[in-house]
Amino acid sequence: MRNILNLVAATTLGIFLSTTPSMAIPFVTADLDPISSTAQPPALSTEGPGDTFQNVTGAETNIRKSPWDTLGCEATCPYNSVSAFSSLTYFIGLNRTSLTMMWGSPDPGEGRNLIEFLDGEGNVVDSYNGDMLLALTGGPASVGFATVYFTAVNLFQSIRLSDDSQNAFEFAFSTVPGENGPEAVPLPAGIILLLSGLMGLGVLGRKRVKTA
Repeated sequence: MRNILNLVAATTLGIFLSTTPSMAIPFVTADLDPISSTAQPPALSTEGPGDTFQNVTGAETNIRKSPWDTLGCEATCPYNSVSAFSSLTYFIGLNRTSLTMMWGSPDPGEGRNLIEFLDGEGNVVDSYNGDMLLALTGGPASVGFATVYFTAVNLFQSIRLSDDSQNAFEFAFSTVPGENGPEAVPLPAGIILLLSGLMGLGVLGRKRVKTA
């Protein structure tokens, strides 16, 4: 119980080591207020040989555990999971500086529960891992969940979540407006122009039929 209560007190992380010391550590706070339970957005990309799960519920023994399990809706509340040297990348928005997510059972280790913040060209501009969250909250691994609020020092557009162990990194985003989650992936400008052109041709075609 003491470890859970430690999560409730929102705390600033500014003195702990980063896995990449040359990068700035995001301003981070954590508490136990769950995000809204909503269908999870699709990942922008999936990489690696291991298991990834998107928009799933419940648990699989020794594979994944719902971050909602202490809140009584593990059978119906959706989440995502990644393990075994794989990753999921999500589009967060153009030039974003903040993100809110639900982090299930933070795990210790340099490559465990790794979150990388990427700019528009795919370069890592910030990073954060399970060791850092455990240091922030003062709790041991597998204490349940924490709702984590990131305010990045650098602008970012997407995040990549990965784990270097078979034990999974479970997480969830809110898609409710105002709750600071991922946005819809924008269509490339060329596709938008192409669609506009096709619509224009369709209109011209209708006019020719009417005048014939």
